Amino acid sequence: MSACLILATTHISKSQSGTLDNTFGTGGIVTTTIGSSYASGRSIAIQSDGKIVVAGYYSNGSNYDFALVRYNSNGILDATFGTNGIVSTPIGSFDDNGNSVVIQNDGKIIVVGYSNNGTNNDFVVVRYNSNGVLDNNFGTGGKITTDFGSTNDYAYSVAIQSDGKIIVAGKSSNGAYAFAIARYNIDGSLDNTFGTGGKLTTFFGSGNAEGYSVAIQSDGKIVVAGSSYNGTNFDFALVRYNSNGTLDNNFGLSGIVSTDFYGHSDLAYSVVIQNDSKIVLAGCFNNGSSEHFAIARYNSNGTLDNTFNSNGKVVTYILSPGDYANSVAIHSDGKIVVGGYSYQNPLNHFSLVQYNSDGSLDNNFGGTGEVVTAIGSHNSYGYSVAIQSDGKIIMAGLSYYSFAVVRYNNTVTTGINAITEQNKKVEIFPNPFNSQAIINFNEAQKNTIIKIMDVHGKEIKEINFTGNQLTIDKDEMKKGIYFIKITDIKNNVVNKKLILQ
Repeated sequence: MSACLILATTHISKSQSGTLDNTFGTGGIVTTTIGSSYASGRSIAIQSDGKIVVAGYYSNGSNYDFALVRYNSNGILDATFGTNGIVSTPIGSFDDNGNSVVIQNDGKIIVVGYSNNGTNNDFVVVRYNSNGVLDNNFGTGGKITTDFGSTNDYAYSVAIQSDGKIIVAGKSSNGAYAFAIARYNIDGSLDNTFGTGGKLTTFFGSGNAEGYSVAIQSDGKIVVAGSSYNGTNFDFALVRYNSNGTLDNNFGLSGIVSTDFYGHSDLAYSVVIQNDSKIVLAGCFNNGSSEHFAIARYNSNGTLDNTFNSNGKVVTYILSPGDYANSVAIHSDGKIVVGGYSYQNPLNHFSLVQYNSDGSLDNNFGGTGEVVTAIGSHNSYGYSVAIQSDGKIIMAGLSYYSFAVVRYNNTVTTGINAITEQNKKVEIFPNPFNSQAIINFNEAQKNTIIKIMDVHGKEIKEINFTGNQLTIDKDEMKKGIYFIKITDIKNNVVNKKLILQ
């Protein structure tokens, strides 16, 4: 168990927010082996009946094929779906990678990705009936391949319009990569009312631009998020299209927005639209030596939302040396969930962060807003998050060459609220710090115990403190992330994170 998870569970019972849901799989975790080699879950969707669908790809021994798995709400494989809950689909004779899944209102399942035709990669869209059988009323035998040109095309994300038309987003190369979007009619044919013959590409100058995630606004406008090269490094990139595929000139600069965090590469991998029409992007920020969670929120016109962490941007350091955010979802109460993975030498683990609607960490979740989950003693990578109707959070990805699915509780109790109130009474600044950090208490302390621990749980310092303000010196501490556990004379506990840079 990681130090982050240990600290996150202080004062939290097993049914409280951020803990693993023991009613799901084994201790909240399910892993599914497909074939005898590599398999990776890349996207998750929840059916209206609570069943869970995970799409990705697996190795058939010679190349990769689409893979689709359906679980009952308790994490057990659904025997009514495919073969014992598993469906594998070859597209061609070479590698086929499934990247995104969505469920239609009629229960049919759409998976998109890309397939190699022997020369380059093309968009692929596959539709399944609710039992996992390919839908022969869609495309050719349930499959569609779309070529944007003579070079590589990669589909990463899918969304369904209110009229049932299907939007697929990714990237296409023509010397440099550009955002690529295709729209399909319900039967799988390209929609000629969209772009040129159902397809369009959007270039950002002469540099690469890669679309990774698509969402559809309530007014039918289409939002695609990804990254664009500014000549030195990458920035978050966001484009909004009118429903016919033309750029929306009322958004950003002629429909395009680029956002730099702090001068290094920033890559957005996921987008979601709030009920108030604000747009949230999640991805990775690079500080020059490592990557960490990055979130940006925009107003409906494309400007950064200054009510979100004062500048519209939030960076979260979870573990050192790297955190990789891949997916974002929004709770009905406006809280934001971002999932991915974090590296804690020598392994990567699932990591999940929950934010309040203003961008602050939600201390009701895991005690610190952050939860790290090790799956066995292997590398684990979280790629997609979804929120159930009861508020529980599911994350899907890869662990030891198998599909991995984890479910977390997400309920708030009086005990957690007490922690939140205590946290409000303690501030640390500057954080990150270089040589000294100050712990400021809003109320005078007496015989309060302050413990500083590294990410492995090793205690670095213990201080018995009385007063309002304590200075922490760097001393022998090395650059990295530390956790502070503060216990007052009444045994109230506050957990804080401290970053030495």
